Amino acid sequence: MKKIIVTIIFLSSNLLLSQTLFQKITNQPLVQDNAYGSGCAWGDYNNDGKLDLIVTSYNDFGPSIYPRLYKNVGNGNFQLVTNSSVMTNSLYQTLACAWGDYNYDGKLDLFISTGFNQPDLLYKNIGGGNFIRVTDCSPVTAPGHSGGIAWADYNRDGYLDIFVPQHGTNLLYKGLPNGQFQQITTGPIVTDVGIHRRGTWGDYNNDKYPDLFVANGDFQNDNLYLNNRNGTFTKITTGAIVNSPGYGSGCSWGDYNNDGWLDLFVANSGPNFLYKNNRNGTFTKIATGSIATDANNSFGCSWGDYDNDGDLDIFVANNELQKNSLYRNEGGDNFVKITNDIVVNEVSSSASWGDYNNDGKLDLFVVNQGYGTSAENDFLYKNVNAHPFYIIIKLFGGGIGTRIKIRIGNYIAIREVSGGNSCSSQDMPWVHFGLGFLGDNPTATIDSLIVDWHDGNREVLTNVSINQVIEFHGIISVQQTSSEVPSKYSLYQNYPNPFNPSTTINYDLVKNSHVKLKVYDISGSEISVLVDELQSYGTYSVKYNASNLASGVYFYKLQTEGFTDTKKMILVK
Repeated sequence: MKKIIVTIIFLSSNLLLSQTLFQKITNQPLVQDNAYGSGCAWGDYNNDGKLDLIVTSYNDFGPSIYPRLYKNVGNGNFQLVTNSSVMTNSLYQTLACAWGDYNYDGKLDLFISTGFNQPDLLYKNIGGGNFIRVTDCSPVTAPGHSGGIAWADYNRDGYLDIFVPQHGTNLLYKGLPNGQFQQITTGPIVTDVGIHRRGTWGDYNNDKYPDLFVANGDFQNDNLYLNNRNGTFTKITTGAIVNSPGYGSGCSWGDYNNDGWLDLFVANSGPNFLYKNNRNGTFTKIATGSIATDANNSFGCSWGDYDNDGDLDIFVANNELQKNSLYRNEGGDNFVKITNDIVVNEVSSSASWGDYNNDGKLDLFVVNQGYGTSAENDFLYKNVNAHPFYIIIKLFGGGIGTRIKIRIGNYIAIREVSGGNSCSSQDMPWVHFGLGFLGDNPTATIDSLIVDWHDGNREVLTNVSINQVIEFHGIISVQQTSSEVPSKYSLYQNYPNPFNPSTTINYDLVKNSHVKLKVYDISGSEISVLVDELQSYGTYSVKYNASNLASGVYFYKLQTEGFTDTKKMILVK
């Protein structure tokens, strides 16, 4: 795409390099709470259409600093939430944070990793802006020094799993249908010993299963684990990506050259690493340009198309009095270092991109750890100069691990929803594409928009208008959970019940049958067809998302050649 409009890109590049890109916001509580920032994550926890923010704190030198939750109240304003259980724990050194809907109810839950042999924290979102701390599941009962958190559905069963990098051996928890987790104790991910600092999931070989990269400290080689698509992983031992010792503090997948394959950036103390995906399971280490030769004490790194030109740029947070870096993507392997904007004139430890004012431009929040015993305010930068063309996709429950692809003529771009990346932080779950390369034609359309959900389902839209936000609620997920022959036909009560907005329906088949499972309203009108197909004997589980329905009483009916049953369920919003 760059070659087609090379003259336009050249002119706009010079123009943007001389213009103010961001405005520093100084009058909001999220940049006035003098603290020791560690991680941050944008997420709409109350489902009001505005991005809220969680910030963690790491304090070696003074009293405990609680995580801080900021509610977006609109018009660019935030308020500190003071009555939430997220704010009332007594733990210090809450390092990393990431939002994820682990119980698939459409509400973002929150995981916070901690240090110095403290238990990690899991907060279940119960609606109404409220959380309860979960204390009875395996991810929050084992103390350790957790440097990060990365959600993923690595076995594509529809339930989010949790990876926690630790000094020593890592922790991996498989999500279960009942909202619990099973700790995985075998395999290289959890048996390799090292100074594991950060980890991030990404499907780098395009087989629709997320793989895992782990950045290590103390100039140890980093780790890359290939998903074998059967619940196990293979450790990759060849190539520069796992044979380049560094002191990794952040890592982030992103397709910077728009070839449909995920590339990788690793932030280090010393030169950072940029790996280009060779599209054959290997990577080329980029060795030229400031993006690969700058030697700073880099911590956080986040891909984002801040100028809306259609290419991913990257922000790198540098610590220890070294100024932050922003590299603008010029196409190919070429990046230009921005040197004259407020975002690169200050020092930080991590960052997260998010469109907090809903204008289609990526804004930037940066956390600051402070120095010695001195705390420091965090930074919020409002994007004021990006091209106005964009598309944003919102996915039910955040959609972690879901891949979005857009096609406009010969231009193709992909994004994957991250379950945690950078240095202890997570970018917004809403998927953002800049479309400034379309010029000045507001009636231009996207040829196709493809949503490949993390559980294997796919949705496709064609001829999509630009400059809008599109919401996807997913499609019916039907899974055979057992192939054993049940003793009898059964239709079970949905759970949870009452529910909002998703619930699970299970049933048993004693022989191969044509199965119909439908939902009806109180008047008997058919609302949804969940199943209408031939199925073999066994036990089945169906996830039903009723986010498009009003509160009320509904009925679901299972019908086979030898069995019919109906049960009632209640939707409460």
